[in-house]
Amino acid sequence: MNHALHQSQLTWVEPTAAQRQLAEAHVFVSSALGVGGTVLTQLAAAGVGHLKLAEGGGVEASDLAGQTVYERGDLGRLRAVALRDHLRRLNPECTTHLFVGRVTPDHLAEVLAEQQIVVAPDPDPETLALLAERCQAQGIPLICGEAGAIGGRVWRAQPGAEFAGPEVQAAAGSPEADALLTAPTVGVIAALVAAEVLKVLLGTPGDLGEDVLSYEAVTGQVTRTARHGGR
Repeated sequence: MNHALHQSQLTWVEPTAAQRQLAEAHVFVSSALGVGGTVLTQLAAAGVGHLKLAEGGGVEASDLAGQTVYERGDLGRLRAVALRDHLRRLNPECTTHLFVGRVTPDHLAEVLAEQQIVVAPDPDPETLALLAERCQAQGIPLICGEAGAIGGRVWRAQPGAEFAGPEVQAAAGSPEADALLTAPTVGVIAALVAAEVLKVLLGTPGDLGEDVLSYEAVTGQVTRTARHGGR
């Protein structure tokens, strides 16, 4: 355990219990772009010991906006490799496992092996349906988060039902101004997802359960509401 890195946490948790529990935890994140890359950074900083990520393609200039992980020096590198190197610099004791490419049914058993929690950031419907069905079958919590220009939401996915939570509404303002809120919105949603992962791993009261968190970027309001269905 890196005591220097986690000193602020060790002042309010029992290091022989909670922090070591995180050091032994296994979490899979299905995308390393936007919300996903920021979630991985926060989990590594918190002391999660084993992170697995899936991402294909190389870092492009458009990837540099709306996130805090990739840098100009990463342009052209594989996203998964660039992010792995970033996580190693942040926390050398965190083991990072790479799956280069998109999650498919053929690779799902390998990807989910030993995982305690799965995170699906900004999931497309096909990937979400695939992960939701398999995670339910294996009893693995599936935490999702999506971010847009003017807001986002976080929820626990359930297979076979459409999302029925509140939609994030646009606030009064110009489209140009709203677009500039994308990067901080990604950070907020990633923080909410990471917090939910840590609560589930540590068994902390107050996890989302069947509720959904919605965030409105212009007003800065976060609301928690009951959900009448899954996504």
